[in-house]
Amino acid sequence: RGCGNSSRPIDVFESKNFYNNMKELNSTLGIPAQLSDIESLRKALGKDKMSIIAHSYGAFLAVLYAYEFNENVKSLVLVSPANVVKIPSDEMDLYAAVRVKLPENILSEYDAYIERLFKYKNIFKKSEVELVQLNEEFFKYFELAYTSIGNKMPEMSGNIGGWIQHACNFSMGKEHDYIYALQELDVPTLVIYGEQDIVPASSNNQYINNLKGVEIKSVRNAGHFSFNENPVQFYEQVVLFLEKH
Repeated sequence: RGCGNSSRPIDVFESKNFYNNMKELNSTLGIPAQLSDIESLRKALGKDKMSIIAHSYGAFLAVLYAYEFNENVKSLVLVSPANVVKIPSDEMDLYAAVRVKLPENILSEYDAYIERLFKYKNIFKKSEVELVQLNEEFFKYFELAYTSIGNKMPEMSGNIGGWIQHACNFSMGKEHDYIYALQELDVPTLVIYGEQDIVPASSNNQYINNLKGVEIKSVRNAGHFSFNENPVQFYEQVVLFLEKH
């Protein structure tokens, strides 16, 4: 919910109470709502167990779902998973990885954008449309950094969410540590990533170093979107893993 063709349950906040707005945003679009939606989908499909293939931040949500609903998960495929299991992280995040690849003459512009993106003091004065536009600005910098290392930027849906990103950020807070969830999780898991991902391979370490019996595969000639950039090798590795489990 809150992105793609799904419903956008929040447009603007009428209340000026920051704390109440934050709680409403979290319960409506934050991590609890996202995990509940996965469980609702499982029930709607009539599946006792399911294998989940999840990408980037979605992989983080998949791990949290598997921890909460372990008995419902057959296996996990985590594609270029976001290193947000523990914040602050020892590894480079997406925003920092993009900055490293940008030309020096636009670094100040990028820094100003990041400051606007995460300036939460007045966020509840914004609308869904305004936040979508703010989130979409990131792709300009991402594409510049992504193509600078030889990747081809895949076509984006143009249907990104607004409030959802910030709802999940409020859910996580400035600091958290879900490493225990990885360590206690006992589900066959594949971590798969593109060899030319803009985020360093070491960013997968939160998952690789803490999940039991995790398998690791890389995809040649691919970056953050390996399922688009080298679909044949991606497909082969994922199918082999799923057939084994």
